[in-house]
Amino acid sequence: MLMQIAPTSAERLYAAQHGAGIQKYLIIPNQEGPHTMSLHPNTEHLLSLFSYVHLPSSLQVVSRKFHDLAHDLVASYGEGPEASAMLRKLVEAKDCAVRQAVISSTAETRTDGRR
Repeated sequence: MLMQIAPTSAERLYAAQHGAGIQKYLIIPNQEGPHTMSLHPNTEHLLSLFSYVHLPSSLQVVSRKFHDLAHDLVASYGEGPEASAMLRKLVEAKDCAVRQAVISSTAETRTDGRR
């Protein structure tokens, strides 16, 4: 039987700030005792695409929602081909949301008379 240990918010923040995907820890009881496993490199890569600390604070608010959702989904449902597809599509949705936020803020700036 596998038991998940969810990462703390501090662990998630540290991973995001350092451009690393958050690791999911699994305890696998067997003859040799518990082991710690990290995520598949593909999943690590996809989760790293949800990093948001490099963005301006106004865009971090948008991107962080997708970051948290991606990590929660992987923690809840694990890895596999459908999880990879899910993360790729979520990255696309995040990118669209960030671009729309940029468009919206640019439009607000223009209506305010500022550049």
